[in-house]
Amino acid sequence: MESMLTVITEDRLRELLEEVIQKISSEKETKSEEKVEYLDRKQVAKMLDVSLTTIDKWRKDKVLRYHKPPGAGRVRFIRSEVHEDMKKTNFQR
Repeated sequence: MESMLTVITEDRLRELLEEVIQKISSEKETKSEEKVEYLDRKQVAKMLDVSLTTIDKWRKDKVLRYHKPPGAGRVRFIRSEVHEDMKKTNFQR
């Protein structure tokens, strides 16, 4: 295997680094702009047309991901995660 050495100027290196930094920054902004929608147990149960007992069982069995935001006191579910989790289990209603 042959090695090849590429020589670039300091100015070109700076340009490339600035492009990379700008790309990373814009990707972070896009991710942070995505709105996270939290749902409570009742909302998830209604959305999936199942009982609260089923939601509790799925949470306990780690079928559904859940979160306990600081200060919320109760568990919350993220809508997009609920959809993803249900796809993984092939849940259909």
